[in-house]
Amino acid sequence: DTTNWASATPIDVTAADLDGIDATLEEGTSISGIVTLPAGASADLLQGISVSAIGPDGTSNWNSSTQVDPSTGEFTITRLPAGEHRVMFMPSGSSLLAPEYYDDATSLEEANPVSTASGDATGVVAQLGYGARMGGTIDVTALRATASPETGFSVWVTDETGLIEYTGYGDPFYADEIPLHVGVLRPGTYRIAIITSTWDEATNTSIPQSAQYLRIGDSAGITVEAGEEITDLHLTARATDTTIAGTLTAQGFDLDPIDGILGSALFYERIDDEWVRIPDARFNTDQNGATPFTLTVPSGTYTVGYENDYATTGIDTTEQWWNTKTTLAAADAITLATGQTRTNINGTIQPSQGGGPSPVAPSVPRSVSATAGPESAAVSWEAPRSDGGSPVTSHT
Repeated sequence: DTTNWASATPIDVTAADLDGIDATLEEGTSISGIVTLPAGASADLLQGISVSAIGPDGTSNWNSSTQVDPSTGEFTITRLPAGEHRVMFMPSGSSLLAPEYYDDATSLEEANPVSTASGDATGVVAQLGYGARMGGTIDVTALRATASPETGFSVWVTDETGLIEYTGYGDPFYADEIPLHVGVLRPGTYRIAIITSTWDEATNTSIPQSAQYLRIGDSAGITVEAGEEITDLHLTARATDTTIAGTLTAQGFDLDPIDGILGSALFYERIDDEWVRIPDARFNTDQNGATPFTLTVPSGTYTVGYENDYATTGIDTTEQWWNTKTTLAAADAITLATGQTRTNINGTIQPSQGGGPSPVAPSVPRSVSATAGPESAAVSWEAPRSDGGSPVTSHT
């Protein structure tokens, strides 16, 4: 009685035949609407635009995608289970149209749900806008100079909120210059990170060796405008000649060893007076005790979080940031000059039941506004500056 493969119940016929594997089918629902183009755009751009319905758990259902009508832009996704869906619009890769979620959202988390709980949903309208492309080369000579033959690399492009927009991999390094070809992005400012790593056969995991955000001139960000195509970026990876080392200690978990990820040591770089997480620069622990980590970085200012963002056990965890701070904003800085090494950058994670500070009332939502509509009003607001130590689950 599930609509996606990942949550289906396995049927074990190792020992014997099974019968009674029955199903009662239900009539499906549909989502329909229209996709429009920017003013003045050629109608040919409607060719190849796909529309997908994604369930609340982030997975797609059977028959959950369709192509828009290339002459009208209309679409109908049929045979959907009744419930909430997030709708994604994906233009053809050959166009400069930017992908988006309904309603004009840039990520699945920000998408407005479309409900078919009471029947078919109609009138889902999306006006796509032009995106941008960027490409060029990255000079990795400084990284290859200290890399082993087994060292691979990954390139990550994130927006200013940390949302990952692109990833690319190479294993091992194959040249002093590697190409960068990023697909269509929404207009905005982006950062490009490069991570080197090796593969640990014993644990079947990737172990980071170095990490950095690349610099575009004096900046760590590059801004692209709607319709812009930048093809001549020439970026250079800095030498990773400083080191951050320590241990992530998990304690108090009532689990057998190697029972899934309990928590991770995550690395942040200070950029434009804010902490920016370096993607994929993380060391996981899967059991009680100390897990050592070592990461080489260019000279700069960093900090480390001991967090449960990638935990797989479902256990609420008390997190920590360097130096025994309870929030990232309060974390102490680790400033490294060329050739410096900082050790004993240690932190802990532990189950939060019965421990940690008690939650307090959150601060109020900000910038509350309302737009009048027929027999309704659309209310919007910004999140409170403080959640009081416990996630805010609803607003009144």
